[in-house]
Amino acid sequence: RVQQLSGDGFPESRALLKLRKDPERFVATVQVLMTLSTGLASAATGTVSYEKLKPILAEIPVISDHHIFLPLTVFGVILLQVFGMLVLGEIVPKTIAIRNNERIALLLSRPILLLSELLSLPVRVVTTTSLFVVRLLKVEPATASYPITPEELELLLKEGGEHGIINRTEQDLIQSVFKFTDISVREVMVPRVRMVTLRTSLTLHEIIEIFSENRYSRYPVLHAETDEVAGILYYKD
Repeated sequence: RVQQLSGDGFPESRALLKLRKDPERFVATVQVLMTLSTGLASAATGTVSYEKLKPILAEIPVISDHHIFLPLTVFGVILLQVFGMLVLGEIVPKTIAIRNNERIALLLSRPILLLSELLSLPVRVVTTTSLFVVRLLKVEPATASYPITPEELELLLKEGGEHGIINRTEQDLIQSVFKFTDISVREVMVPRVRMVTLRTSLTLHEIIEIFSENRYSRYPVLHAETDEVAGILYYKD
């Protein structure tokens, strides 16, 4: 799909292709940015939240005691930070990205590629360390190509049919292609010793009698003296 967008004249898709060709670098850049933003947000909101909660909690007689005031204030700050990061930093952005994945990918590809250049040193350190640990665990590093299995293709086909992108006839035709590859020649062809054939020397009455006994849709017609096939006779004819 990214290559198709590139061919359609979307300049942002070039940056997206570069990120796709180096997934470790992309993941490292995103993780470095997330870690930095989380740390800065925690430091900033922690101080502000503490100053805002402190006078409010101090007015409550039950918890104004010095022994529980500080722990409760810290707990309240942590609770607010976790809630804010979950909603504003995780759930909302990811929900938007999932529903508009193509648009968001094109929109953010250039900024992320630029940031990966600006943060090249920490990104390189994180990438190298991650690949080293991955190799220690004997796990193959990610590649730029992700082959699609027949099961995934059938799932995409089913979803396309459910959303009206692929009509029923097209869906049946494509599914029959998958089924056809699993069928052996023996399943669709009759062995020669079991074939019911006709001879050019047979009379019409004899041919009708063979039809009534076997009920096949077509019959090979052989020459009277040899086993050479002269043609095919269809039952409906």
